[in-house]
Amino acid sequence: MKKKWLIVGIIIILVIIALFVGSRFLNKTSEEELTEQKIKITPQMITSVERGDLKKTVSTSGYLQPADEKALTFSLNGEIEEVLISGGKRVTEGEALVRLEKSQQELNYLKAKNTYELIKTSGSESEINEQELNFQIAKKNLEDTTLKAPFSGLITDVYVKPGDYIGSGKEVAYIIDDSSYEIEVAVNEIDSLEIEVGQEVIIILD
Repeated sequence: MKKKWLIVGIIIILVIIALFVGSRFLNKTSEEELTEQKIKITPQMITSVERGDLKKTVSTSGYLQPADEKALTFSLNGEIEEVLISGGKRVTEGEALVRLEKSQQELNYLKAKNTYELIKTSGSESEINEQELNFQIAKKNLEDTTLKAPFSGLITDVYVKPGDYIGSGKEVAYIIDDSSYEIEVAVNEIDSLEIEVGQEVIIILD
């Protein structure tokens, strides 16, 4: 019986020794791993902080368009006699672009002019005023048979050719002022609070 208790006691002592040695080994391993992790920290993982201003940007998309553009039309009905432009041609303000056949307008102008000159010598004041008005209208109609550039720019489209009959107000050509452009964008209400006149704008064209 004593021998049995002796064997049990020896086993218990061995177990205690094994647990003690195992715990020391585990603690040593954990310390080595922690040391290894500390060693792996390099200067590249450290950065310096500098004081400066933060910049906030607002990104959006929009449309680029000329600062000035116009559809060109005649104020008269008539037949196209001459087209002096084509798409892509650059023109200057006041330059003749398209002409209507004007024989009728020339006749009306000469008649109105002669009548006005005669009435000025023998007519009443009201008659003179009336014929002067008729003369000015006939003169303007004759001038309007020639379509001129309202400003210097680029002709982008021409919609007529000689022989075409057009009505008053019908689009004949299209002109843009390509010397300056405007950009139209949509900005939400929150971002609009960050935008002020004079701020720098970066434009990226697709």
